[in-house]
Amino acid sequence: MAEILQHVNMFASWWSNIETQLLNIKANVERFGASKLDPYMVEMIQKRWDKIANQYRAYISEVRLILQKPLRNTLNAP
Repeated sequence: MAEILQHVNMFASWWSNIETQLLNIKANVERFGASKLDPYMVEMIQKRWDKIANQYRAYISEVRLILQKPLRNTLNAP
């Protein structure tokens, strides 16, 4: 159970970071307009989203592995 809680906490922290990045992207688009964004900035945003997508896929895979492990009965544990 502690392991699951640790992963939930890690996910919450990760998601909070993603929300901050999304707000920054949104502010830049609203400030400059999507068509006026520097091509370098657009490329950076795409790379950031690729990284985020890979992190999310890795996280989901890890959670699936944890959920497949049998749960220990903590009441009878030594």
